[in-house]
Amino acid sequence: MLLNDKRVCGKNARVELARIRTLIESKQQKLGPLQENFDAVREEEQSLRKEIAAAEESALALRVKADRVNQFSSVQERDTHLKKEARTAKKGP
Repeated sequence: MLLNDKRVCGKNARVELARIRTLIESKQQKLGPLQENFDAVREEEQSLRKEIAAAEESALALRVKADRVNQFSSVQERDTHLKKEARTAKKGP
């Protein structure tokens, strides 16, 4: 009786294992195209993030330049300021 039960359990386990392996293979086949699509979208995201970072850097540089231009109301005021800065730099700390 026990020997028969072990055979039945062993057979059931092999059938269950085969079923699970088939299920895993089926899921892996479905995953393949999804994974490829995901990888492509991830690459596009990284590319877009780089573009955004470059655009933000350019915008910051333009704002800094605009602030420098707007700092002085005339060329004469700018030159006076630069000469004063140069004299201060020559005197040292």
